[in-house]
Amino acid sequence: MELQSLQTEKICRTCLVEDANMRSVFTTESNSIGEETKLYEMLMSCASVQVVEGDGLPGQVCLQCVHYITRAFSFKQLCERSDSTLRDILGKPSLSTYISDFKDDMPIVGSFHTLQMVEEKNDGTDIKPGCIENDLLLPHNSENDDNLLDTSILDMDIKADIKETKKKKLKDDTEQPIYACGECTACFTSSIDLKIHGRSHPKTTRHFCKICSQGFASASTLCRHMKVHDGAKRHLCSECGKGFARSDDLTRHLRTHTGEKPFGCKLCGKAFAQSFRLLEHMRAHANEKGFICSVCGKAFSRYTSLAAHNKTHSGIKSHACDVCGKRLCGSGSLAMHMKTHTGLKDHICPYCGKGFTTPSNLIIHKRTHTGERPYICTVCGKGFPDPSRLTVHSRSHSGVKPYVCSVCGRGCVSSSQLKKHMRIHTGEKPYQCNLCPKAFPRSEDLRIHIKTHTGDRSHVCGVCKKGFYQASTLKVHLRIHTGEKPYTCQICDKSFSQTGPLSTHMKTH
Repeated sequence: MELQSLQTEKICRTCLVEDANMRSVFTTESNSIGEETKLYEMLMSCASVQVVEGDGLPGQVCLQCVHYITRAFSFKQLCERSDSTLRDILGKPSLSTYISDFKDDMPIVGSFHTLQMVEEKNDGTDIKPGCIENDLLLPHNSENDDNLLDTSILDMDIKADIKETKKKKLKDDTEQPIYACGECTACFTSSIDLKIHGRSHPKTTRHFCKICSQGFASASTLCRHMKVHDGAKRHLCSECGKGFARSDDLTRHLRTHTGEKPFGCKLCGKAFAQSFRLLEHMRAHANEKGFICSVCGKAFSRYTSLAAHNKTHSGIKSHACDVCGKRLCGSGSLAMHMKTHTGLKDHICPYCGKGFTTPSNLIIHKRTHTGERPYICTVCGKGFPDPSRLTVHSRSHSGVKPYVCSVCGRGCVSSSQLKKHMRIHTGEKPYQCNLCPKAFPRSEDLRIHIKTHTGDRSHVCGVCKKGFYQASTLKVHLRIHTGEKPYTCQICDKSFSQTGPLSTHMKTH
């Protein structure tokens, strides 16, 4: 490349790479202790380079190099603070300035490096290097090394401590990890300290993509994001040939082929292909349901579950079944619906052997065997095997009916009740009796009808021993024996045991 063709305004000063996203080397960044430090000062502090404004060299660095510079400067500050802390705790002399000086008559290789040591004074006055009488020589292969150390400054105890510190450092430098803050140049020796420090940063996005305006918390994350826009998909899947802009996207994609699920739940053993799926799953264990439906108040541990649930209120059904054409609200609902075609019920009850399409349905079903009803109504004390039934029941006390029929305006306490109600308008009767031509709009209607063929009257009155097909009919029948008449005419105060006779009576007024 000829000198005339070198465009210094387009290349990074530190790595010489052309990049669309650059930052001026004279901008200010936050250092590890929260102070504002010029980027070029950090660079000169860590590398043997000189940066002067207007020197004719590139005045910008790429975002990746900004990350490297701030990390290096942060590590330098960490070393200096650690050294100062150790000397204060151990009561060792505080050394503030070191000046390297090579002797003119010594070869560079194998020679002594003369370092003049300046001891800090309590009065705060500056001491010039020329005023120091004693030189501290770094040892090399010579028989007279011990004579070169001035024991008035560095006694035998300190030399022993230095040897021990060097021995420990060889081990500590390889084993102790460094956790760097993505928001500033701070570094920490434990992830807990980094997490605590992270709370001091406001949750703001300071780095914005110039193409799509998406915000990011750190420059390094923005740098990774920019690979999405360059159009190059260098990371190709060896299985299907699909390309990805980032290597981590390819890694996640490969799990769809291998079935690998590296993120396992320690409580139930369920595994996930992505870490955020495990995080959502753990919220379900902790019963953390921070995503609340603004219409009916139902809570979810996943945002995707809330988004799918919201479609039940809006009527949006974006996913269609390829087999029967039925439309459903989300991919999860579609996946469960497909099991009705395949007949797959892979979650088996250990008590009765009955199969279910989802593990949650199996858990609820098992409570019919155990009698467990952990969800208690705070108003009447009635228990329910699952929270959704409790939510629907609570609306009988509050009178809330969030699901409204678009034809007649009737309100329903649940989406399933609204779905059944809509069959009155459509005339749909999907539940067909196998013994006669009759069909019914509800599954419970068919179940009761089947008993007329089998003669099953399992609900028996304890007073007169009369049998009934369903519990609700027995409940009404018992009022004959108890004399209970809960339905009262609002005009003449006459009472009835059933709603049918009350409706007939109301016509007389």
